[in-house]
Amino acid sequence: MIKGIYYEFISFLCNYRYSMPLGILYNEEPLFYVYKTTKMAKLLSKESQNRIYLLSPYDPILFLDSLEHKIENNISYDNGCPKLDESIGIWYNCNAIYKKEFNDKLEFYCSNLLKLKGDAVPYNRSYGCIVELLVLLTKVQAGVKEPWFLTYANGLKWCVERSSNKDERYAKVSDHILQLLKKYYGES
Repeated sequence: MIKGIYYEFISFLCNYRYSMPLGILYNEEPLFYVYKTTKMAKLLSKESQNRIYLLSPYDPILFLDSLEHKIENNISYDNGCPKLDESIGIWYNCNAIYKKEFNDKLEFYCSNLLKLKGDAVPYNRSYGCIVELLVLLTKVQAGVKEPWFLTYANGLKWCVERSSNKDERYAKVSDHILQLLKKYYGES
């Protein structure tokens, strides 16, 4: 991984059937932030290490499945933790340690961030645009709303359609995310 860049994962906590998309800023101490309004913020311990499995999925639609909490029912578990199925993506381990608190979020770092299973596949633009749409959605769901988000989201939807040659699966998912965003802004 390259230092100073955000990497997007689906995070799974052991002993909870809970997941959520999670961006990690890769540095000497890989950092991530969790908004206080999320369930994950309530589940993570400030006093001890939190074992988190991170999935870099091959299919970006799995990020939406995580956000809608469908993925938890579609994977297998072993001793309370997700079973590492490399057919769906690359798996990493993060021992998350609490660092500090801000007004609206908590900061953690990953001690011992290690790749566990899976092989890298080429990155594609549709994947990136879907992930960016989901980043906007998670921010809005956490109460962070900027006036330019919807304009940007429309451009990202176009990006998904264009870069995927209007692949129906990706076009539907990008439209679904855009409609969810519009609801938070009182549009339909």
